[in-house]
Amino acid sequence: MHRNYTLVGEHTFDIQTDSANLMTMYTDHFRCSKQAPKDPVNMTVRIHSGYGTFKNKSNYSTIHNESKLIFRQDDYLIDIENDYRSANLYVYNTRALKRAFEALYCLFVTHCGWGIMIRGSFVDGGRKVRIMSGSLGNRLASEGFGTEALEPAALIKVSQEGATVFSTSFNNTASGNVPLESILLFHQSFQDMQVRLSRTKALIQLIDYVLYWPNNTEQMRNVISMLKQLVAVTPTYQRYFNNHRSVSELTS
Repeated sequence: MHRNYTLVGEHTFDIQTDSANLMTMYTDHFRCSKQAPKDPVNMTVRIHSGYGTFKNKSNYSTIHNESKLIFRQDDYLIDIENDYRSANLYVYNTRALKRAFEALYCLFVTHCGWGIMIRGSFVDGGRKVRIMSGSLGNRLASEGFGTEALEPAALIKVSQEGATVFSTSFNNTASGNVPLESILLFHQSFQDMQVRLSRTKALIQLIDYVLYWPNNTEQMRNVISMLKQLVAVTPTYQRYFNNHRSVSELTS
C-alpha cells in the first residue's frame, strides 16, 4: 500500500492507495508528506481507479443511508462514512482525482462547520485579504497578477470572532493564513461605484459562489449558518466597474 499525508487548512488527511500510479497522480497535484503527523488525522482517504466516464458537464446524485453518504458524478464517486472519519474516492482520471479530493474537502469542512470555500480570487493586500468574485472573471489573470497571488477559490474559516482566509493551493509549499478584510463582488457597469450590501443581500448573493454539493439538506443548512456568521463579521461590497478600468486600479 502507498501512503502520504496531506495538510489542507487546519486538517490532515491520510491518503492511501494500492496503485503507485494513482499516488503519483495525487502527489503531482496536492502537497504531501510521507511522515506521519504527531496528532491524529482528521480523515483517512482511500483512492481507487477504474470508475466512470469522461464528460465535460457531469451529472450528479446523492445517496444517504444509515452508514454512509455517496456523492456521484460521471467521472468520480465519493463514498463517505457518516462520521466523516474515512472516505473512498473512485476516479476516472487525473482530472477526476483532483476534482474529487477538492469536493471531498469542501464536504468535510462544511460538515464540520469549520468553514466554506468561495469561488473567486484573493489578492494579498498586506496583512489582510480581499476576495474578488463576480464578472471580473479572467481579467485577474490577464493583467499582470501572478498565479502565486491568485487562487481559483478562497478557503475561509468562519467563527464568531472573525473570518480567516487559508491558501487553497494544495501543492504550494507556502502556508499560513490572514484575516479577511472584505468581500468584493465585481460587476461590469457604465460607471464606477461601490455599495456596501446589507447582511441579507450579501448572504443571498454569496450563496451562488459557495462550493457545496447541490440538493443536500445538511450541506445547505451548514452553508447558510456559516454565511450568516461570515456576513456578520465581514463587510461585503457590490463593486460596479467600467470595463476600461484595469484590474490594478480596481483592486488598489
